[in-house]
Amino acid sequence: MTERLPATTDWGGPAHESWDAREPLSERELEVLRYVAGGWSNREIARALALTDHTIKWHLKNIYAKLGVNGRVCAVLAVREQAQRAATATGS
Repeated sequence: MTERLPATTDWGGPAHESWDAREPLSERELEVLRYVAGGWSNREIARALALTDHTIKWHLKNIYAKLGVNGRVCAVLAVREQAQRAATATGS
């Protein structure tokens, strides 16, 4: 299963302008979001991280609230967009 996990991505920055004032994602939330970006189901993520399905849902709820989005795809796109903007701003 781990072959679907994307390479480490710098997702520590804000996803969009309104995220600046919000709490940053925790390391665990970033880890869950990396699995989500890789197409993993909640159950697969839970097994990989030795957590319950309920805990994954709880992390996702917190991720969505922090990013100001309402779903998996929006969360991944918001963070990728921010990472791309940050790379462009630093000339990477």
